[in-house]
Formats: sequence, structure tokens, C-alpha cells
Amino acid sequence: VTVRTWPNSNETQSSFDYLLYGKYEPSLRNGLILKLMQNLIRNRLISILREEQSLVYSPYISLFYNAVPDNVFYFDVNASVDRKNTATVHRCLNDIIKSLQEEKVDKKELQTLKQIFIVNKRNYLQNDATSGWKSYLVGQLKNNESLEDLENYEEVLKGITPEDIRQAFCSLVNLDNQTILSIGDFTPCEN
Repeated sequence: VTVRTWPNSNETQSSFDYLLYGKYEPSLRNGLILKLMQNLIRNRLISILREEQSLVYSPYISLFYNAVPDNVFYFDVNASVDRKNTATVHRCLNDIIKSLQEEKVDKKELQTLKQIFIVNKRNYLQNDATSGWKSYLVGQLKNNESLEDLENYEEVLKGITPEDIRQAFCSLVNLDNQTILSIGDFTPCEN
């Protein structure tokens, strides 16, 4: 784990970014798997870190991925935490990833996320939404996806199984590839 910290005038809080990164094979299917992984992590961040543990108020996760030039991706979990709870939060974040590597996600949860993706795609790519189309097409080009992929979007999405997601967490996410950037002290958990 790489930890980089900067001073914070609030001595009791740390605002951190927990970055998990790696390489992926560019395709529509793999891009969708990364997006599903992001949403699954987000669901657990909210249910575990915010609702069950009350350790963070508003955790947020972003996904960045680019096929050109390096086939890299990273998840960025951002939140604020009381400094005395940084090791606990770090342990919880690692446990979330480990559980997603070891256990298949519930079919119902995955199906709900897929439905949201389909609705969002339809809303985003309206016939009169030129900026949406432009952004989407530029993203496709950057990620080596074709117009044919767009035509098969729903079919590709439907073909992703809970086991595909579990395997992706195992093959793409290595907990040794993490960096924590923090404004305020951040003490990582012991492995």
C-alpha cells in the first residue's frame, strides 16, 4: 500500500482517495464489467461504511478507464473520515473487495444494476441529444469499441453473469495495487 498525505487544518478529519488500479482488455463487455464492479463497490460502501458502521458520511466511487494507450483502469473511492478510524475504514474497504472476489454477487442485485444501465443508456442517447452522442462515441473510440458494439449493448450486458463479475474482481483487482491519497493523516490497516 502506498500512502501519501498532505496537511489538513482540521486535525480530526482526513479526506482520502483510495485508488485501486490495474490493466484490462478493451471491449464493450469488459467496460461494462468495470462499470458493474464500480456500482457493486458503491452499494457496499453505502451499506457497510455509511449505514452499518457509520464511519463515513458520503462515500463516492469513480471509475476511470482508457484503452489508449495503456489499457489501464482505476477505481477511486473518495470519502472523509475521523482520523482515529482510518485503519478501520481501510480494513473495511479491503474486506469489501475480498468478499467480491470470493463470493458471487446476488443475481437480483446484478439484474437491477443491468436494468439501470439500459434505462440510463436510453435516456442519455436520445435522438436529439447530440452532446450525449458525441461523448459516447468519443468514449467508444478511446476504448476500442465499435458501432457494432453499440448495436449489441443490451445483449452483451445481459450475458454478464455473477461468476463473470467475481472472476473480474479476482483477475483485475489486486489489493497490492492500491494507493491512498489523504489530506490529513491516514493510517492503513495491517494486512
